Amino acid sequence: MQFQTPTLASLTIAAWTAVRQRMELFFLLAGLSGILSAFLYLPAANVIDEILTILSTPTPDEDQQQAAAAAFSEGASTLFLGHLMVTAVATFLVIPWARASAPGNLVPSGGGVTALLRRGVRSFFHMVAASGLTIILLLVGIPLTAGLTASMGSLGNAVTMTVFVLTIWASIALTGTAHLAIAAEARDRQDTLLTAWRRARFFIIPIAGSLAFLVTMMILANMTVAPIILAILPDGLTKMVGLALSGSLLYMVSALHVAALYIVPDFRDLRSA
Repeated sequence: MQFQTPTLASLTIAAWTAVRQRMELFFLLAGLSGILSAFLYLPAANVIDEILTILSTPTPDEDQQQAAAAAFSEGASTLFLGHLMVTAVATFLVIPWARASAPGNLVPSGGGVTALLRRGVRSFFHMVAASGLTIILLLVGIPLTAGLTASMGSLGNAVTMTVFVLTIWASIALTGTAHLAIAAEARDRQDTLLTAWRRARFFIIPIAGSLAFLVTMMILANMTVAPIILAILPDGLTKMVGLALSGSLLYMVSALHVAALYIVPDFRDLRSA
């Protein structure tokens, strides 16, 4: 198997090449992911709408903050479950796409439902681990930033911005590492976030950079396409269609990135060669 040193350009090219070769499967799975995500995330979206409605109500600030905090406290479990279910849908549906994009002409449905569930569950835990580490970084970083900002005076804003950028970068790097583990799981190579990091660390800048680029492109696409589509729909359908579009785009980012990561050297292949 031939590998190349991954760069931002080569990873982006690899992603779009995978789409061109399997366009029907890509859009079929993206559409399915969007529809399922819309139904599963609707309760969480309602909680978010309630909080935003409270914050936009012209009431005294203290009452507004208390009402928003109460709404968030009541809906926290719904938001958490909604995030988990959307992550699960996207992760499970990435597996057949990853197998189709992987080297070796793998069959997307190879092994049947049992194999899909095994690969999907392990891949889901990789994404949950990446999200959990990101949350831990936030819980540690926010108090630390507040303390540094208070003690550094005029330099506080620079410190805050630096920590903010580093946190975003760490989140993207962790997600990219999880995608690398998912790419291995799709080939029935059991991986963990730690072992995936041992491979990803040598190429983490192009891995994270390519993911950031894909996310930016999908955000721009959502901002451009979604308003046009939603403007011609009846009011009763806008929320569901908007959620479906967001779910599809979320899936597209993951699928494109996982497919691109097959050009990243897997040293297990190099040793066997």
